Amino acid sequence: MKIFALLFCILLSFQSCKEKNETTIGLETGTSKTEQTTIQVVSPNTFQKQISQSETPQIVDVRTLEEFEDAHLAGAVNISVTTGNFQEKAAALNKNAPVYLYCRSGGRSARAAQELEEMGFLEIYDLEGGITAWQAAGLPTQ
Repeated sequence: MKIFALLFCILLSFQSCKEKNETTIGLETGTSKTEQTTIQVVSPNTFQKQISQSETPQIVDVRTLEEFEDAHLAGAVNISVTTGNFQEKAAALNKNAPVYLYCRSGGRSARAAQELEEMGFLEIYDLEGGITAWQAAGLPTQ
């Protein structure tokens, strides 16, 4: 009887942990989902295809202003994630429309994606490998 009670408690604790964990990660797709938000890490070619098919893409370069001025994607706005006002500036974006993020190699844009997710953005695309991978794929910058 004690073993049955112990097994019941273990199963109950696993169920409790499962309910608390709202985020699931699809390892094959590179996708992190909650009921409301989707963050997808996509290749440069997929990123380019998605922004070209969008009527009004929200492309956000999260690097510093100096990096942005050196080279950036056409149509991108600069909202540096390393400044203290990232969330304030990002609040001007449409939370219900896709947001396309990139940085130099992917680290800062991953951080920005998490911040946007916490702010309630619904669809977030993060450029895998950043602008470095974009340029290596032969895609244009300004």
